[in-house]
Amino acid sequence: MSVRWRKNRTGSKTAFIDITIPGFERIRSCTGIRSDQPEAKARAQEYHDRKTASLWRQAKYKERPRRTWDEAVVQWLKEHPHKKSLAKDIEHLRWLDHYLGGKWLDEIDRDMVETAMLDKEAEGRAPSTINRYAAVARSILRTACMEWSWIAKAPHIRMRQEAGGRIRWLTRDEVDMLLGELAVTAPHVADAVSFTLATGLREQNVARLRWDQINFSKLALYVYATKNGEALGTPLNSDAMAVLMRRKDIHATHVFSYAGRPVARFNNSAWRKAIGRAGIRDMHWHDLRHTWASWMVQAGCPLEVLQKLGGWKKMDMVLRYAHFSTDSLAGYAELSARDRPLLRAVK
Repeated sequence: MSVRWRKNRTGSKTAFIDITIPGFERIRSCTGIRSDQPEAKARAQEYHDRKTASLWRQAKYKERPRRTWDEAVVQWLKEHPHKKSLAKDIEHLRWLDHYLGGKWLDEIDRDMVETAMLDKEAEGRAPSTINRYAAVARSILRTACMEWSWIAKAPHIRMRQEAGGRIRWLTRDEVDMLLGELAVTAPHVADAVSFTLATGLREQNVARLRWDQINFSKLALYVYATKNGEALGTPLNSDAMAVLMRRKDIHATHVFSYAGRPVARFNNSAWRKAIGRAGIRDMHWHDLRHTWASWMVQAGCPLEVLQKLGGWKKMDMVLRYAHFSTDSLAGYAELSARDRPLLRAVK
């Protein structure tokens, strides 16, 4: 019986256990504990000893196997290899490991998870961010209870109250100031801003845009993998075409590049410095998509058309912009007007 360490791709090592108990098949499994984590050797040995003791009790007293948080995490990750947010979930789980790592599942209660969430609050994180950490912990504990039968009951995890959907949009004067700053310091980012405001595409769809996605004869581009998992066809207006013409001979495969390489993202230091110099506050790159949608509705675009252009799966997301549309309500506003007012102005 032993703990063995194996090298992984990151350069650290991962602990594996090797246990032989009479009446059981030889147990060889990954602990999920890496050598670059705090007190890794002690935790790995504790994991091994707990597993060994549990197996002995099962053999002698026919007890139900007792599982740890680490085992649950490994099993959960195995069952969700294609989850879209898997990379973020792993990031959240690494942070939660400091609080739940090595704990028996039946020992984990509401207060234990709440302690972790309060520490995240102390970092100044928004309720929505804290809820992402809580959600992955809740998912694992519920799965361990309802699907794997590893615990009798999953603890209740308190979720934070989130504010309504944030909509921050720019005026045309603000956009002109921003583009003026970027045109001097980062012209490729200025082009990306103009293209986003012309198409409403998300940051990654613009950053990864390839020339083979564009059909110049039909004045359209095609995104084959959007956030909602569906393909999207986007018509190109004159502003979008002007950007494409400016960038046509800069890079062989990608529309947006810098120093000869495709751009990975635009929400970088050049962007943040430019919005600061332009005097714009509380601004994120995704707010350019909000700006595009707000301008479209203000110009009279029907909400059902906006939904198709923006690639939203549900109308709920589009209704956030409904308050910008007043044309269809103008006629009804006169219902409250009085043809012969009873009051007269006093001079």
